[in-house]
Amino acid sequence: MLNRKLTILLFIGLAINLKPISVSAASQQLNNFDPFNKKPQNVDTKINIKTTIKITDIEIRGTERKEEIRLAMSIKIGDTVTEDKIRENIQSIYNLGYFNENIDYAQEAYKDGYKLIFNVIDNPKLNSVIISGNTLFKENEIKHIFDSEIGKVINYNDLKEDITKIRDKYTSNGYQGIYIVPNIGIDGNMTIIITEGMIEEIKILGNKDTKENVIRRELSQKSGQIYNARLIEEDRRRLMNTNYFEKVDVKVEQGKTDPTKIVIIFIIKEQLTGTFLPGIAYSVQNGLTGNVELNKNNLFGNGQNLGLNLSFGGGWFAATSGLNFLGRVDWSDPWFLPEILSARTGFGVSLYRQRESNLFQTINPFNAQVNDLSSNYIYPLNNDRTGLGISFSRAIFGDPLTSPLRASISLKAESLAPTIPSLQDTQLKQGNDIKSYNDLNKSTDPKVKSNLASLNQQFNDYTDINIKKGLTLSQRGYDNRFDIGLSINYDT
Repeated sequence: MLNRKLTILLFIGLAINLKPISVSAASQQLNNFDPFNKKPQNVDTKINIKTTIKITDIEIRGTERKEEIRLAMSIKIGDTVTEDKIRENIQSIYNLGYFNENIDYAQEAYKDGYKLIFNVIDNPKLNSVIISGNTLFKENEIKHIFDSEIGKVINYNDLKEDITKIRDKYTSNGYQGIYIVPNIGIDGNMTIIITEGMIEEIKILGNKDTKENVIRRELSQKSGQIYNARLIEEDRRRLMNTNYFEKVDVKVEQGKTDPTKIVIIFIIKEQLTGTFLPGIAYSVQNGLTGNVELNKNNLFGNGQNLGLNLSFGGGWFAATSGLNFLGRVDWSDPWFLPEILSARTGFGVSLYRQRESNLFQTINPFNAQVNDLSSNYIYPLNNDRTGLGISFSRAIFGDPLTSPLRASISLKAESLAPTIPSLQDTQLKQGNDIKSYNDLNKSTDPKVKSNLASLNQQFNDYTDINIKKGLTLSQRGYDNRFDIGLSINYDT
């Protein structure tokens, strides 16, 4: 007589098994883990005994759920079965979820075949539930999930659904590193042990120029905190919004010292953060002129920004005061003195001399000729702005790192003056030849001297009538101004 005993032990758990994957993929992997999809232990599934026996009777002992077991089994009286078939039916009995002790079976000769005898023991009734290890949610928020199960025979399938509800409560709030193990005593008292997935370490890889503190200061998640995939994704997006990086990937790994902990890896790919655009030009009237534009974000890897725009030359550039340049310099730091001020307090300073069209006053062009010497002035009236500006900004309401509301204050002091030209700024011709004012002024020919003096007087009269007497800025022709600006911005 063939007689074999198969033992099934119960283990229920929800574990994390993290490999280097993205945040979203890690979340999916953690959520797809099924701790109840178990095979009966001590059953060698590789054994494939081909010996067949005829079943002449089936007896179920140790439970009143005999009919449920019979319905779950595919073996019927009269069937000829192999050991593998018996093994499959034991798994079916186990999958009913009501039995938490060993499932034994025996075969004994009966009539012209064999009787299968299954010994099962019902799970205890659920007496109490204790929640352990929870810090994110109160015990009652979790414990109430099991209220409908108290006093009933424990069914692992129902328990699986209840534990899934706990997991969903965590994962719906971004906590994807949840690890749950139910511990059931023979007296029906159950302890739910929760490990919430603490961050063991955060690694930064790939930053060649950017200093590591510039990256870490943008992260809301720190070592020792509970891993939250939603916050990590916000951190990744915040890093991208600095415009220092072409790509930021996040991977998670199992902890080195504790498999229930998590290692987060930010993989950075930096991008070019600066432009340099030089330019040069030449004209008979203005001579050699040029322009230099420089913009650099993440200056020296410190996260500061620098902008420089400089135009230089003669003629139009020197129309007012003889200065031969226009330009602007901007510098800003989005994390200014964080050790003293709060996080994300921005500071910026600008120094500029710029020229802009005067929209409130127009002038007629100047055309005059004295003998063979002529002058032509075709520039529009412009205003020169020379000033200094500073600005401060910081987050308001809530965490300064994550708050979308920012208040800004700007202070600006500037001098505004019209560009009153002189004869040197005009186009001078002697006959058909273009001449410079300096060359004509150096001439020893008294006729040239006289012609130039006459043109100079006419041009002075022209500026007095067309420009100075009609100035819209003030009677002096210039204004000194001081401005204060306040604003509140919402960062989406």
